[in-house]
Amino acid sequence: MNTKNLILVPTRDMTREQWLDFREPMTHVRKFIEQYIYLPNERSQKTCEELKIFFSEPSWKLFHFPCVGSSEAATVLGLNPYQSIIELYFEKVGIKPTYREDNIPMFMGKQLEDKIAELWQYWEGTPESVVENYNQQKIIRKCRKMNAYAINKTMPWLFTSVDRIINRTPTSKEGTNECKTIGGFYANTWENGIPPMYVIQLQDQILVLELDFGEMTILKDGRFLEVYPFDTAPNIQDRIREQTYEFYGRVKAGIEFYLLSKYTEHDHEEQTLLAAVDQYSPEPDGSVSYRDYLNKTYDDKGIEMKGGEEELCLAKDYVYFLEEIKKLETLQMKRANRLKFIMKEAATLLLPEGKVTWKQGTKGRTFRVGVKYDPDYVPTETENEQVV
Repeated sequence: MNTKNLILVPTRDMTREQWLDFREPMTHVRKFIEQYIYLPNERSQKTCEELKIFFSEPSWKLFHFPCVGSSEAATVLGLNPYQSIIELYFEKVGIKPTYREDNIPMFMGKQLEDKIAELWQYWEGTPESVVENYNQQKIIRKCRKMNAYAINKTMPWLFTSVDRIINRTPTSKEGTNECKTIGGFYANTWENGIPPMYVIQLQDQILVLELDFGEMTILKDGRFLEVYPFDTAPNIQDRIREQTYEFYGRVKAGIEFYLLSKYTEHDHEEQTLLAAVDQYSPEPDGSVSYRDYLNKTYDDKGIEMKGGEEELCLAKDYVYFLEEIKKLETLQMKRANRLKFIMKEAATLLLPEGKVTWKQGTKGRTFRVGVKYDPDYVPTETENEQVV
């Protein structure tokens, strides 16, 4: 690691509450502001006016705070199916409380982390090698705890806390090792590759720590161990850097207006300031989590409203894409049926790159295509195919 570019905040002696507080921007913002002005607990117009002046000064303009962790980067990129970017925004601004309770899966994952990291040391390419090397006490590689939050000085809005650092060897540089426990049912959805949210998490860790590679060690159903290697991916890291910085800018602006709304004594000004917080929230993206957020946030109140040309274009876009999806789904189904016709009773079709599986389960045969997506690939025959 290039520690010259890193700020390391030790976590060894942190309580869970302190560990979680670090992840909330308001912790750092209030601490910074209180170096200059006092922030009382009650509403104060005087404090509100002082804050307005403070937010216009260079000291605030130049101030950076840790805002996006590695496990949150996928949310910012719209690749987290469990949380939308707008929910993360309101958490980071301080309006929406973060989930701070420990649950059984999180607790067990933390408890098993040490064991997963220990078994990783015996990995030599296959699960069977772990058993053989463990019985012989033949350690292949070693990793260590970092016990710190890491902030890169060149990207101070990003921070990371990794499970392990893979030690340097004569033939390999340092890397990160993310240890995870997953259930078999969830693991079966990985046939077409590791979920994008985990790819982003690993690439973010590699980016912040300025390393060349990382690995994800998975313990499935408490019985099966797998290790997935990751090389640095500059194109993905560029997206992480750019989109998290844009998100950070929104959060910083949102925090300004939210703090002002907390201290003003005028109700009408409070509503105006809170509306400004909303205006800085991220634009809707194409994620399922954003859709779910909208569905659960806004109720039908029977209101009729008028739209203009912009809204008409959005509606036309929706209908157009809907029809195109129907066409593509038909073409996709045709390819699936042709593959099944070729496979017949076979469970697996091995390909020069990847494989296709059509395996028997309790509810029939499950079809999966394990081939890497190639954005430069041009589908065959589609121009001459008729779609009904």
